[in-house]
Amino acid sequence: MQQHYRRTASLLATPQGGAALQFAGRRLALWDGVAWTSSVLRLTIPAELTRSWHPALTGRPWPATADLADVSPVGGRDRVRANLRLTGTLQREQSACEAAPWTMQISTCQWQESDGAASHPIDLEVARLSGMRPDPLAPTEAELIMHLHDAHLGVVERLSRLVAVDQLQGAVRVAVWRMESEGITLRIERASGRFALTFLPWPRATNPDAVCASLAALLAQAPTCPRTWVV
Repeated sequence: MQQHYRRTASLLATPQGGAALQFAGRRLALWDGVAWTSSVLRLTIPAELTRSWHPALTGRPWPATADLADVSPVGGRDRVRANLRLTGTLQREQSACEAAPWTMQISTCQWQESDGAASHPIDLEVARLSGMRPDPLAPTEAELIMHLHDAHLGVVERLSRLVAVDQLQGAVRVAVWRMESEGITLRIERASGRFALTFLPWPRATNPDAVCASLAALLAQAPTCPRTWVV
């Protein structure tokens, strides 16, 4: 389980005896709007999304479910890389400010990774959340990946040369799926709609200042002959 849980989110709060209050499905981009310490999730939700229902929740905790999804910045089918589902109770902090933060006391936590094969949610200990730290590349990962695909598609093709030939059979596209301090993950897409993931480790752990040098060192290991999957 890595740092990639801040991309988009949906939240459902269910007051006892009342209708569900939600912004589920609006796919709110949270980015810096999520933080947690220990078993408490702190949400900064734009007032325009909550103005219609926060009076019903003010001052009282309600059962709630928060779904946080990590979405690939590269377009394509099945872009969700992982899901984190949290259940607990939601309560708005006491404040005269309309945009006062909300807190969610977490009681259960489930993590599900998307790797192209059938996967099942994994129950995690809530205490593990307090020990999580962002990967050094997390703040710039989306920008790095989009830059590669928009301006350096040839680099992506060269990275694919590091993948075993049998893994590329039937491939119609190779894309960068994830970049982190330990390496880069490629997504190998097939005509059937299925995909597989291959992790390529950097020669050594990297950071935002050294990622270009790490990429150059990795490319230096690639064979000179291009692969035939490229169309």
